[in-house]
Amino acid sequence: SIGESAFEGCSSLTSVTFEDPNDWYRRVMTTTEGTILGISITLTDPAQNATYLKTTYYEYYWYKSN
Repeated sequence: SIGESAFEGCSSLTSVTFEDPNDWYRRVMTTTEGTILGISITLTDPAQNATYLKTTYYEYYWYKSN
């Protein structure tokens, strides 16, 4: 997983390549049973990945499905 606010204030980040871009999710909420619910993220475009990291890490964290 990549923690919440991991890239906060990182304005010069322009490209991020994931070794395995499949099966990543952005956390949406945690249920009362402790189950994490998320939205699937496509991480194949390095420039878009950098934008995602800079803009979604203020409120969410990402995790990789097993």
